[in-house]
Amino acid sequence: MMGLEVMAGGLLYLAAADIECRPRKIPTILITPLRTAVSYNFTKSREELGNFDIDTISPYGTGHNVKVGGLMEGEIRIESRVAQVQETYKFQKQACVHLDNVTIIVHSDPVIYVAREYAKGSCEQKAVIDHEKRHVDIDRAIVNEFSKTLENRIRAHLRQTGYVFGPFPVAGLPERQKKIQASLEKIIKDETAKMTATRQKRQQALDNADEYERVRLQCAGR
Repeated sequence: MMGLEVMAGGLLYLAAADIECRPRKIPTILITPLRTAVSYNFTKSREELGNFDIDTISPYGTGHNVKVGGLMEGEIRIESRVAQVQETYKFQKQACVHLDNVTIIVHSDPVIYVAREYAKGSCEQKAVIDHEKRHVDIDRAIVNEFSKTLENRIRAHLRQTGYVFGPFPVAGLPERQKKIQASLEKIIKDETAKMTATRQKRQQALDNADEYERVRLQCAGR
């Protein structure tokens, strides 16, 4: 966080009411979907994969003993940074706060697990990988949508609040800056919750009985 002292000779004795906080520039809003290459894990058995805690539910219901041949585990992480610049008027003990930039990185780190019972290069292994890649594609589409939606929400919010705040008493500046930060963090939190719900719904839609049957039939009779 930077401090910028303005000390022009003709302004040293301005009354606090004469201080006007004016925007210097439009803040930079940068939201980047950052996706890593898919990692693969072939070391787990079908039984071990069945013990994984996953978000989707078997389309066959809890009464059926279904062996898991593969799954996609992918964490979506949100990393955010809000930079503010304070402009202080030392003799009036007043300050302005400028929002300089908002930087958000959306991380997607998918791992595809395939049961070790499937031989390397076998039809079964390829069929499972193909299905799990569709889960990866869903996540990547959601991350892109989320990034655009979040940027639009933040820009709309700043059009309402403005990009510069104050003047405030210098003594209360940290609290004011926390409130500015908190208002942006709330938007991120709200949109992340919506994204998580959408993600679960779309991933569950892929794991249906017809899709499982399609995967099974790819290798039937081979």
